[in-house]
Amino acid sequence: MTEQQFLALHTTGGSANINTSYTINVNYDDSSTLVPGYVRSLEAGRTIEVRDYITGITVTRRARSVDGVQGADVLSILEGLHKVRFAFDGYDYALNIISRSYYPGTGVSGVTRQTPYFYFRVTPFQLPTGATSDLTDPEFQQNITVDFTPFIEDLEFLFVDYNATLNNAQEIRRSFKIVVADRKQDTALPTNFDAIYEGTAEFAEIQDSLYSDTGWINGRYNGSKTTADNYSGLVPSISGRSFKGEVFSENTVYSTFCRLNSSSRAFEELFHTGPRNLPDYTTSPIGIYIPTLLTTNTTTIPYVSGSQLTGSIDRGDILILDNEKLKVRSVNQLTDPPTITVTRGWGGTVDAPHIADTEFYKIDRTDILRFSSNRNKTNVLDNSIIYTEALNLALHTDIYGTVFSQSICP
Repeated sequence: MTEQQFLALHTTGGSANINTSYTINVNYDDSSTLVPGYVRSLEAGRTIEVRDYITGITVTRRARSVDGVQGADVLSILEGLHKVRFAFDGYDYALNIISRSYYPGTGVSGVTRQTPYFYFRVTPFQLPTGATSDLTDPEFQQNITVDFTPFIEDLEFLFVDYNATLNNAQEIRRSFKIVVADRKQDTALPTNFDAIYEGTAEFAEIQDSLYSDTGWINGRYNGSKTTADNYSGLVPSISGRSFKGEVFSENTVYSTFCRLNSSSRAFEELFHTGPRNLPDYTTSPIGIYIPTLLTTNTTTIPYVSGSQLTGSIDRGDILILDNEKLKVRSVNQLTDPPTITVTRGWGGTVDAPHIADTEFYKIDRTDILRFSSNRNKTNVLDNSIIYTEALNLALHTDIYGTVFSQSICP
């Protein structure tokens, strides 16, 4: 149904009202202007299968249960929500939120209903093959596990180590180029002249730029730093480049995303965080190896460095051992040898054994995102295929929007 019809079911009186406690209501619709024109002629007499799209959901302010707490108030979580995931009738759904509206309580016949809820408009999500025939209108099911991303309920930057306003601004940020000249004993020649000459002198506690400088990036103190680990895996800020690309679902066949002619394509402006002007799939060695035989199902893996460490490992990176890909969950450099915790068999590869001294390769990190309609927000393009005309290739992203493979088009 349309968005207006769907929201009307939350305000109508009587049994038709679907705005009940502890519920998530999902609207699927193939008439919305948000749904892109995916139905197009590919070859003579051949079209993409027509299915409905989920375009919006409502989520009540209180959940039936969160970590064992009955009737938990999840208002703060819903205010910062980026994605909703759940499984229904054997199919997985991952909905990216593009806008939100909060309804504190709706009056029905003069009575205020005590079921405040959010309405989330989502990036149109095509129902999986076979799912449409299983759905009735409406369909009701109890006790579904829902994953909210990010799930930040009581985590605040206020208490992290790098909050400089929490009485920890004790060190002034040092310059990157100006060093200390020690003239306490000799005003003519600094006592640390040799260190200055050799480039080993201590850097001075002085800023490199002014606050009025538009290029200002360094503060006056060591602080104001956060990481993805502080915020449930969310990267606190991103930098990258925009490009023109066409987006397909992960199950789209090769002949669809590779063989359309230019006039039939629906390019849009996208955003990527890769190291080059255009998003690409490249791999490189980083100078580390597994010291012993790695068996299957082993998720905490020790590693040793070769003669030269040529790269770094960060949470969210995708590594390659032989033909297996591994998603990095965490890095522990305090153990001897250091270890990484990973998800094995990533991107459809096989969790396989690997002999000692097998070298790690890393996929150069590239995340792909889509701008919201008013360009004030970006959403990751997860589980997608993105065709780029300039390179004539299609990039495949995982559930986090990170490129893990490519298809080279003829």
